[in-house]
Amino acid sequence: MKYSKALLVVFSLLTWILACSPKHNPPIASNFTKQDSIMQQYLDYQDSLVFAWNTILHDDNIKIQNLNYILHELAVGKQLNNMVEESYKQRLTQLLNIRFTEKTFSNKDVVYEFDVAEEKLIQEISELAVQSKFYEQNRMLQNLTLQIEKANKLKPELRSAYNALAWQYNQFISSNKDLILKADPTANLELKSLFEIDNR
Repeated sequence: MKYSKALLVVFSLLTWILACSPKHNPPIASNFTKQDSIMQQYLDYQDSLVFAWNTILHDDNIKIQNLNYILHELAVGKQLNNMVEESYKQRLTQLLNIRFTEKTFSNKDVVYEFDVAEEKLIQEISELAVQSKFYEQNRMLQNLTLQIEKANKLKPELRSAYNALAWQYNQFISSNKDLILKADPTANLELKSLFEIDNR
């Protein structure tokens, strides 16, 4: 259920991006100046970028949360000793600590470090779940591993959707910088970085 909603989010983002294209904009009403229109688009872009970014973080949070749930299930079922469980929990906490931010993700090495660490944890903990002796009978473990797999497949789609939106935003800023600054001299017109997408 959660991931049908997530796919809907991706679709909604892509639909919004297409709708944002200048060729789709309706004529500006006579009582609504060009500057008003530009500022409205600027604010819409800002809101949409925040939403797109938060969707990426939510997807990662779901994976990390479900990995913790798997550890708990395995520990309760005596399939994982306390020392191993604690070691994995520390690595998951460290994963959150090294996660990129809107300011640091322009550094490809920061994103790469996070992605490698996350993939390794997903692989190791999912294997522990699948190899446990009661995996076939435990619907919760099955659902958790499935949800993690689905969330992980969403990652490139969510980043591509963010990239498409950020690219349009950058084009918009470059074309309308003077008008925006005229309306709001304090506006932050820093261009957005893009994710480096692995299309393998």
